[in-house]
Parts: sequence; structure tokens; C-alpha cells
Amino acid sequence: ACGALSRAIDAVARVSGECTVPALVSGDAATRAASAAAKQTLQRALDRAWARRDLYEAIARAPPISAPSPPPTTTPAASPLGDDAEAPAAPSAAYVRQKLLGLFEARGVALDDAARRDAAAAALADV
Repeated sequence: ACGALSRAIDAVARVSGECTVPALVSGDAATRAASAAAKQTLQRALDRAWARRDLYEAIARAPPISAPSPPPTTTPAASPLGDDAEAPAAPSAAYVRQKLLGLFEARGVALDDAARRDAAAAALADV
């Protein structure tokens, strides 16, 4: 579940630029307006997704992911200082799960009291 959701988030991130950048750079007013509308629609869809308690609960109760052995944990990276710095490893499944849950929790979805969840969602809507 976490992997599929993570891949979906990545896909949204990739195409969102294609939809929203014209609002900033296009010389055509109609294109800017359509792009701005697309950005608002995308943001509302993401807000609705991150407000879904059922998704949060499904990810929270999912059994640990058993992944194949990971590749080496670090890879050499070019350092501007010329030292032997290493790049961080790719995120583990547990890390991805933790970050996904955090996106929901930041929006108050994990709160047990429905009134508090609604208040958190309303506060975010005003931002």
C-alpha cells in the first residue's frame, strides 16, 4: 500500500509542474488562467487525499514491508571540498511509510476526536 501511494505521489509531483508552471511563465493570459485553475484543482485533490482517515488507518495498520536486500547503503558523491563525502542511501520502506503517515498527521488526521480533526483541517484550509 505504501509503495503504491508513494509511486502515485511521485507521479502527481512529476505532472503537476507541467500543469502549474505556465501560470508563472506564459505570455498568454488564457494559458496563465487555465494553469492557475489547474493548480487550485490539484491542490484541492491533494488536500482531500491527505484528509482521508481511511487511508491513514490502512497505512498505519499495514504489516511491515518485507523488501529484498537493499543495495549498498551509500554511494560516493563528488564533494565541492574534494573530500570523500558519501551520498545518503535511498530511503527504506519504513522511512517512506513514516513520511507518508506524517503527511496525514500534519493535517490532523491521526487525532482521535473528530471535532479536533475538523478544526485542524479548517485551519489548514485557511493557510
